[in-house]
Amino acid sequence: MKRFTIIRNNFERPSLFLDLFKGMIGPRIQVEEYETYLILYYEYESLEDIHSIFLSIATELMIDIVAYTSYYEDKKQKEELRIAKTWIKELKNGSYDLKKALLETGNCLYKKEILNLILDGTGIDEEFIRKFAEADLNVTKASQTMFAHRNTISYKLDRFYEISGFDLRKFQDCYMLYQLIVVK
Repeated sequence: MKRFTIIRNNFERPSLFLDLFKGMIGPRIQVEEYETYLILYYEYESLEDIHSIFLSIATELMIDIVAYTSYYEDKKQKEELRIAKTWIKELKNGSYDLKKALLETGNCLYKKEILNLILDGTGIDEEFIRKFAEADLNVTKASQTMFAHRNTISYKLDRFYEISGFDLRKFQDCYMLYQLIVVK
């Protein structure tokens, strides 16, 4: 999967960091350097491995790394990158993806943009998430509240997870999205 990682540029020598990263990921990396951040484009599947790589590099160089790695496929990455460029300023030390960043930042300034990014193409809207959460993540209760068949609700939940990566049946995922919707 093609990914990007945006990293806050607090390195004395970014080339040292880049050499280590290329050694772990592979040489096919495109780099855009800006004054306050670096953007790396590469192909890699596992987000967990990428988080481990940044932890290893931070330990090796004895520096703090603040990095955000893309969560979505190519078609959503342009919008995700736009959000990540402003988000990288707020994040604390560590390696983040969309879910970890949402958990870390309680006062998120661009909730609507993030919610739109997550909901795009899923067929689920804010009202569905709110009603499902208020039904205590119970499909039967939600189907009664929404006047829809239980199987329809289950199908929508499965499809939503498949497209967005958020499983509304899990408390943490549902809670994050619910907070984006209801908290002003």
